[in-house]
Amino acid sequence: MPEAKKKIGRNDPCPCGSGKKFKKCCYPDKTREWKTSSSYETPAFRVKLKESPEPIRDHLVSSDDGKTWESRPGLLEVKVFGKKPGDIDGTISNVIDPVCRDLFSVAEHELLTRIKTVEHKLYAVRYHLNNYEHAESDKIEEFKENYKPPTGAQVVIEEPRLIYEVEAFLFQAKSCLDVLSWVLKPVFGFEYCKFGDKGDYTINQLSNNCPATLATYAEKLVKLIEGAQDEWIVELITMRDQIMHRSELEGFYCFIQDPYIGGDTANIHYTMMPNNRRALEYCHDIWEKLLSFCEGFLKLTVEAEKAKTSD
Repeated sequence: MPEAKKKIGRNDPCPCGSGKKFKKCCYPDKTREWKTSSSYETPAFRVKLKESPEPIRDHLVSSDDGKTWESRPGLLEVKVFGKKPGDIDGTISNVIDPVCRDLFSVAEHELLTRIKTVEHKLYAVRYHLNNYEHAESDKIEEFKENYKPPTGAQVVIEEPRLIYEVEAFLFQAKSCLDVLSWVLKPVFGFEYCKFGDKGDYTINQLSNNCPATLATYAEKLVKLIEGAQDEWIVELITMRDQIMHRSELEGFYCFIQDPYIGGDTANIHYTMMPNNRRALEYCHDIWEKLLSFCEGFLKLTVEAEKAKTSD
């Protein structure tokens, strides 16, 4: 009876002999299939048109850098991506666009792609902040329109929109820090970089694995991270880790309603974070700090890249 073929685990040495783990080397990359699939192969639905634009049945091609063009039948193999004007956040553009323009002529495609990933994460953080803001506003209006206070004890009713939007906000803010650290890899030549140990992993990489020619920029980045750790990063990641390991954010309370003691008004406490700050105030504060941190981090990284390419 033939011997059963042993399955290679993701953390086993790669059988190709590279010395790397299988997952970091020859492990099948199924995402390649996603990236190369045609839009015509995916499920679709049809809608009735309100307006009918003039269909394009051919496309133009040039073989001499745009001096002359000729028409070819068929659709152009391209997808056009973009945001609706109302979805563009100027505060995010002010962080991302200047560094991309500054890098355009000197940076490799990998670095620009990583910076655009940071932009995507900033939009994700902003999305959940907006959702939370709307959810809190809706609940406050509901209280104001028709409210019967509790008697005898404080009452806290879970509000799923508030709970899950705050949790998503914390997750996306931490994720933004992770993808922000990835921009260091092509600039400083790190094999791997992440914002682990509440930022200490990135500090260790910058302090111990940085090329001597870029040491000045590494020192400035370390100082930036250490200042943010004391001010907000450690607290944010601690709360995010609570959710990840314990399923919920301990000490987060939705609208504590005080018991009625008479009169024509009642007291309701805003939704509070574990640090006793109003949740909306805290999230707005973190948003501003995250934007500022990303801006400073990216500017220093771009300066390092330009210094490296000018040598």
